[in-house]
Amino acid sequence: MGENVKHFSLEEKNDNTYGWPWNEVVKTFLQSHYNDEEKQCSIKIRNKEYKILKRESVTVFYDADGNTLFDVTNDRLEKEYESGVSDAEEELENNVPVEPMGEIIEETKQEAFEAVISEGEKNTKTEDFVLMGTASLADIVGGLPTPTDETIKKAEDENAKPLKQRAKEKLEGELKNAKDKNFADPVITYLLKRCEEDDGLAEDVLQNHKTWEKCYGYIYEQARKQKSGNCAVVRDDVVYEWAEDYFHLDDKAIEE
Repeated sequence: MGENVKHFSLEEKNDNTYGWPWNEVVKTFLQSHYNDEEKQCSIKIRNKEYKILKRESVTVFYDADGNTLFDVTNDRLEKEYESGVSDAEEELENNVPVEPMGEIIEETKQEAFEAVISEGEKNTKTEDFVLMGTASLADIVGGLPTPTDETIKKAEDENAKPLKQRAKEKLEGELKNAKDKNFADPVITYLLKRCEEDDGLAEDVLQNHKTWEKCYGYIYEQARKQKSGNCAVVRDDVVYEWAEDYFHLDDKAIEE
């Protein structure tokens, strides 16, 4: 195995966690193929195939082309399987990507994003908020404008469109209004292609609280965790995965 192959064991140390997306790969393997008699198996996660080979002391994980990604000692897998909640599952809940990346993300872009968020906060007026407990439901509902026939018709026409078309139009609108089009264009182009392939992603994109600006922030937050000095080195495909992860992320309750 090459120098870059990660080795995971029962030993407790700082670099002994799987990280994203390997935590999801291990969790899926434990749930679906751990007890199989066959020594070899394969799993598919988000249209990516991973191959697994059970050896005498370790289990090895490969990509679809047979390149070795990492291995895990069998005693660790056994412990995780028997515990019911594996280290992989706990890491998956934390959702912390750790893979290296190949595009340079400069700190100035992070500052630009923070400026966008700050501007939004400044434009929020105090009267837009109602203190908890000071208004009844009737007061709140009474303050909402009655929808016009034109508004209702427009909403009905919008909902009648195919799912993928609505997702496409939303993303194209987000790209048109994006402040940093050089960054937004390749990422949104990738998302448009994925929406054509995946109805689930198209549905997630159409959630009202999901926006490109928030996706932009999510990507930079993940990159910031890996920053060394004033920049982080990020592979394009990992950036695309982060963008897709954001739209799949169940954060509606947090937003509310």
